[in-house]
Order: sequence, then structure tokens, then C-alpha cells
Amino acid sequence: MANYHNNFSKSEGTSISNKVSQIPEYIRVIITTVSDPLSKHLIFANSKCKLDSHGRKRELLIPASLDLDRPKRPRITFQNWQIEAMEQEFQSNPFITEERRRLLANTVGITETQVKVWFQNRRTKVRKMKC
Repeated sequence: MANYHNNFSKSEGTSISNKVSQIPEYIRVIITTVSDPLSKHLIFANSKCKLDSHGRKRELLIPASLDLDRPKRPRITFQNWQIEAMEQEFQSNPFITEERRRLLANTVGITETQVKVWFQNRRTKVRKMKC
């Protein structure tokens, strides 16, 4: 892997796509353009990428295991009565047991995972409000 990294750092004038044979199969190259010159520093800040001479074209190296074509899951919005039930349980104990989580999930009609994540997020909210 050290040779792979060194080859890229030495060849600044050569685009990544010209070195496809040296890219491991677990890396995916994506070429995209950035229309807003100010956003070029914001997009994929932690990715290894190159810009074209105008600073617009990006060649991104990302893990091939990322499924970029998969649609995002829709955001879950809870109804007021569901939030009230979880809030009431949270006031009695901010750390819910497995048994209480299962019972609460069945009562309000959501999954145990959703209850668990709601409690995690609620504890985070309490910590942030204390600061």
C-alpha cells in the first residue's frame, strides 16, 4: 500500500483515471464537477481528490463498498402522542432497559431500534443543554 500512495504523491500532473491499473479493486474513482468555486473546499474534504486546472473537476477515491446508488431511507417523524409516551418514560429513567424498550416499542407502534435511538438522541440533547 505504501507504493500505491507514493506513486500518487509523486505524479501530480497525472490524473487518477490514467492510473486505474494501480488503484486497488476496493477503491472506486468518481469524477464530478463543482460549479460553485467556494464549495470546492467543502465537498469531500476528507477524500483524496484532484482538481482540474480550473479547480472544478474532482476525481474522488472512495471505498468501493459504499453503495452510492442506494436511496436514503426516509426520515422518521414521530407523532406527538408517541413522543409524549417516550418522554414520560425518559423522565422516569433516561436509560431504558431491554424489557421496557420492548414494551414501549409495542405500545407506541415503532421498532425497538427506533426507541433505542430516540433515547440516545434525547440523552445527547440533555448533555448539550447543560453546556
